[in-house]
Amino acid sequence: MTERFVRPYPLLEFEIPRCKADEVVEEVGVDGWKGKSGIQVQEPGLFKEGACYVLTEYRKDKFSGEVHAIVTPVAWENVMQLWKLIEDWAVGMTFKPRYLWTKLIELHGWDIEADSFNGGRYRARCYFPFYYYPMKILEGKGVVFFGHDAIERVAVLKNNGIEVVR
Repeated sequence: MTERFVRPYPLLEFEIPRCKADEVVEEVGVDGWKGKSGIQVQEPGLFKEGACYVLTEYRKDKFSGEVHAIVTPVAWENVMQLWKLIEDWAVGMTFKPRYLWTKLIELHGWDIEADSFNGGRYRARCYFPFYYYPMKILEGKGVVFFGHDAIERVAVLKNNGIEVVR
């Protein structure tokens, strides 16, 4: 009989920044994929610590055809942290998501491998709040193209996330 060894997952110490309610100053729309989904981005009134974007995703139920809105607050700090990793890229540069996952893991000092970042127990605690939702915000603002296993920088983001320059 063969025994299987299961490596325990390390405990990660991190805190997802909490958002304070601010006045929304701008909504940015993003086209959905094949008409099955779409998003809207509401920006914080003040671009500072504690502020948050509001990401609204629209998804169509496969069986009923009913469209549901899923609203997620996204910390401004997480968006700016991801942007700081991308801003040195030249416009038109393309990278694989694994590159950014590795940079985020190094930045936070997490004891996980890039292969584990977007799945399993780290999906909800790391992947979505620190990578996926902030990337959707940057895509909604029009500074990156995100999909098909690649990230391309297509514009410049200035003034703490307020201004997009093409």
